[in-house]
Amino acid sequence: MPLVAFHVYSDRIVVECNEDGFTKKDLSAICSVGQSTKSVSYGYIGAKGIGFKSVFIAAWKVSIQSGHFTFCFEHRREEENLGMVIPIWQDTEEQLPTPLTRMTLYFHETGDPAELEHLRQTIFQQLSDLDHTCLLFLRNIKRLRITFRDDNGGVKTSKDFRVGDTNSHRVALETASTSADGTSATNTRHYHVTRHMASDLSRSANRRIPCTEEARVGSSQAEVVLAFPLTTFSRPLLDPQEVFAFLPIRRSDYKVSFIMKSMGAII
Repeated sequence: MPLVAFHVYSDRIVVECNEDGFTKKDLSAICSVGQSTKSVSYGYIGAKGIGFKSVFIAAWKVSIQSGHFTFCFEHRREEENLGMVIPIWQDTEEQLPTPLTRMTLYFHETGDPAELEHLRQTIFQQLSDLDHTCLLFLRNIKRLRITFRDDNGGVKTSKDFRVGDTNSHRVALETASTSADGTSATNTRHYHVTRHMASDLSRSANRRIPCTEEARVGSSQAEVVLAFPLTTFSRPLLDPQEVFAFLPIRRSDYKVSFIMKSMGAII
């Protein structure tokens, strides 16, 4: 089951994904600008080749271990260098199980203490607020785990979301959680999911689209996904739900979760 796990410490976040591992092409792309491996087609955001560099807003160092590669990037805010794109090769200290890619983000240590603490708390809160419904709208990931740990590696709190039983329209999302007092709980929510492809959309004036037929078609389409929460007996649950544009935007008074995806615009 495709998995992404976040292990959150006071000074770093360890992100693990059970992908097959970096290829030479992946390594070249992450060390470059404008060399994304993403296809400029429907269903993807990014594709500009700069998305990974945004981690340096939160971190001064990122260590990556994937496949045959072990390296890191280092870039502090006050430095004017190429640390975001020049890898520093490292010795492999731990042999990871296969398949697995591990990235460790080390939070900024220099600067105004109040600003640094605010940044950390914002990240912690965003991860803590992440809801199981995001799995309804992810293309490949079927399991998402978030664990807050103490300085010794012990578990403080955790959330484990996974996609359970599915059919053409029905999806079950399972949640296992551990609270700060050590109490564990499990829960399953059911959703009726329906999809619609909107076409002939106006081109966004705020985005530059490559002059290819694939990009032209992709920028004029958007998939709208509606997810209706249900009881185990298929009765509707009328609660406020999340609005997504690839990622959660806000809570809404709409009694469904929905996402609109487009290469041309966020609708």
